[in-house]
Amino acid sequence: MPLAVNDAMEALSVIAREENMKVTVQQSLRGGAMAGGGAIVGGFVAGPVGMAIGGTLGAVLGAATGQDFKPLAAIIMELPTHTKQELTDRMNNIVSGFDPADIVTFLALIRGSAALRLQLINGVKSYLEQQQGINVTC
Repeated sequence: MPLAVNDAMEALSVIAREENMKVTVQQSLRGGAMAGGGAIVGGFVAGPVGMAIGGTLGAVLGAATGQDFKPLAAIIMELPTHTKQELTDRMNNIVSGFDPADIVTFLALIRGSAALRLQLINGVKSYLEQQQGINVTC
């Protein structure tokens, strides 16, 4: 019996919390633009030394205003419905040889099998990185 979408998302959230998986919030372009802008302004004002100082200050400002990481469990719950369905389908393909009756049985199965857990983690990472452009770190 395939998992329901809500059960699958809950299971993924539990795994993500247990594995301390986080998502890099992609603000690198904004931070890079701030560093580059600071370097340009600093270069115009004080030459090469100003360029170094401006670039450093711009990078610090970019890092200070950006959010570095967000828990994957939070991202999973915020996904649109169609994405949750695609992710559930992928999970169901991974566990197709098993027949979890409910979320409790499924979580017990995942906790008892390191190989299955790793397959699910890699499947989720792969899907989010390739299909959604989200960088996941463990």
